[in-house]
Amino acid sequence: MNRAVITLLSLFGLAAIGSTIYLWYENDKVKKELTEVINHSEALNEELNKILTEKTDLTEDKTALQEQNEAQIKAIEIATAKHKKELEKLIAEREKQKESLVTEHSKMMTDLKKTIDDQRVKISEMNGVIKVKMENKILFASGDASVSEDGKKVLAKVAGGFSQIDDKRFRIEGHTDNIPINNHRFPSNWELSATRAANVLHVMLGTGKVDPILFEIVGMGEFHPIGDNKSESGRAENRRIEILLFPKLKKVSK
Repeated sequence: MNRAVITLLSLFGLAAIGSTIYLWYENDKVKKELTEVINHSEALNEELNKILTEKTDLTEDKTALQEQNEAQIKAIEIATAKHKKELEKLIAEREKQKESLVTEHSKMMTDLKKTIDDQRVKISEMNGVIKVKMENKILFASGDASVSEDGKKVLAKVAGGFSQIDDKRFRIEGHTDNIPINNHRFPSNWELSATRAANVLHVMLGTGKVDPILFEIVGMGEFHPIGDNKSESGRAENRRIEILLFPKLKKVSK
């Protein structure tokens, strides 16, 4: 074999070895890149699984919240229906009591008017309160707090009417006009109105027909007029005794 052939074969051998080394190098590089891609893919898969798990948890939480909200809404609807029913019942009972009270007051007023039998005594009702009103000229002389003989007779009839009522308490209010009074007995209209209310109570208690525990007295002075104080007729209307009939406290509480 000549030298040229040997040289050629040597060159081919070297080329083959170089190709093998290059292919090994490229294959190793590809393997590394492939490994990196696989690792990255696995990381992405883990992230995706994490996202899917979170999505599942959120879906479950959403479902739980919806079920909770539906349960709350249902509970509210049930409670609302129950309260509505109770309210309707209370309203019906209140209307029944109101009708009963109107009937009771109507009968009471009729009985009082029949017992007292005096046109000068005015009996009225407002907002569930019965009012017995007497102008001062029936009971007192001008500027005086002593009950007249005629007034005592009227108050005896009033006490007789009150004695037939067993579920009320009574407040006697004294009222004056706005003309000032200032003497040794009554420094102002406060004292005059309060003394007149007290004397009315004493007269009624003197009949033995009423229980003092059911009564209270109030001096209102000139500050609750029902007439025009600029005229004599209006001032006369303001000088008055009013007796208000309220439910007993125990009955109100019930």
